Amino acid sequence: RRGTGRALMAEIEAAARAGGGHSIFAGVSAANPEGRAFHAAIGFDLVATLREVGWKHGRWLDLWLMQKFL
Repeated sequence: RRGTGRALMAEIEAAARAGGGHSIFAGVSAANPEGRAFHAAIGFDLVATLREVGWKHGRWLDLWLMQKFL
């Protein structure tokens, strides 16, 4: 909560724009509310849910695919 994640994402976005990128994607575990909220707060939208694609701690996890247009 010191702004490191936002600063890193700003650099990633700048590099993507400089390289001619049109959008960027993030794969976030549906079981990670903080990660989902972080990406939503910086402008990512949920575009797909990949059901039960990961196995962790004895259970299947969904993956949220999130997109941000640059």
